[in-house]
Amino acid sequence: MKLKLNPNEIGLLTSLAGSTFRYVVGASLQHELTAAEIYLVTETDAISIRATTEEYKFDGEYEDFNRLGISKASKSKVQRVIEEGELLRKHNGERILAVFLLQDRINGYLDGNPNFSLESDCGIIFQLESGFIGVYQSDRNLPILEVSYSDTISLETSPRIESIFEDDINQKFDYFREVKKIG
Repeated sequence: MKLKLNPNEIGLLTSLAGSTFRYVVGASLQHELTAAEIYLVTETDAISIRATTEEYKFDGEYEDFNRLGISKASKSKVQRVIEEGELLRKHNGERILAVFLLQDRINGYLDGNPNFSLESDCGIIFQLESGFIGVYQSDRNLPILEVSYSDTISLETSPRIESIFEDDINQKFDYFREVKKIG
């Protein structure tokens, strides 16, 4: 199962490299810096980063899994969200130097035999001139995103995918996390 961004979504993100960052805004973005949809605005563009859930059959049962979605955002939509949300201007005026994806992969083994694999793009990290802004899935099963600021890239900012999978007597899991530069 793959919960990955498509090539158009990757293209929108990579097009932001070299742009001048203005702000991040979300309708319910408050002290916890969480919302289901977050808008990143540059001097020329605005993109929507949203969390959605998709139902997949896993281990004989249907479960909801969180997936990131990226699209262009209209100025009118961003303006409506500004009126009801929180505007975060830290790093305003700085160039976006690079864009990274935070990716998780889990492999499951039943009685020692591979029985499933899950790959997920679970966060986006924007490198600015004086720090990083990350937008991450804050929960694997609920459509919630979290904004964070840091001086360095951290693999531990977003909850790991293994938080929803536990080893038992017959089932074992391998977990991998990486940051991949895309722009």
